[in-house]
Amino acid sequence: MFAGVLVATPSMAAEQLIFYTANFPDATSVQLSILNNSVSRDGDYDFDVAIA
Repeated sequence: MFAGVLVATPSMAAEQLIFYTANFPDATSVQLSILNNSVSRDGDYDFDVAIA
């Protein structure tokens, strides 16, 4: 699984659905969105998901 911080222009952000936002006391905001999901090639998992 890949996790990171998404920094995007407003037009790019409109293409991705943000599913989580964390706000911190120093005015930092982190938003997570799904970049890709697909059927997993590993039989132990149903899906592979990339989060940014």
